[in-house]
Amino acid sequence: MLGWTFFVAPAGTPEPILERLSTEAVRIIGSPEVRKRLSALGLGALGYSRERSAAFLKSELANWGEAVRISGARVE
Repeated sequence: MLGWTFFVAPAGTPEPILERLSTEAVRIIGSPEVRKRLSALGLGALGYSRERSAAFLKSELANWGEAVRISGARVE
């Protein structure tokens, strides 16, 4: 199992702002300095586009939601 982290913004955030945040996040995550630091922490970064991130997140939520349903796990 892998853990993952996403940057998200509130619904209704204007498209130009979302695009700028995405572009800058991908640029920063792809920088050698950040990659080196993440590697030193035992982490990796993919730096997916907004579209690919959304598709990945949707897939993961569906997969893990199904796993939780099948397991019968409940929050107490």
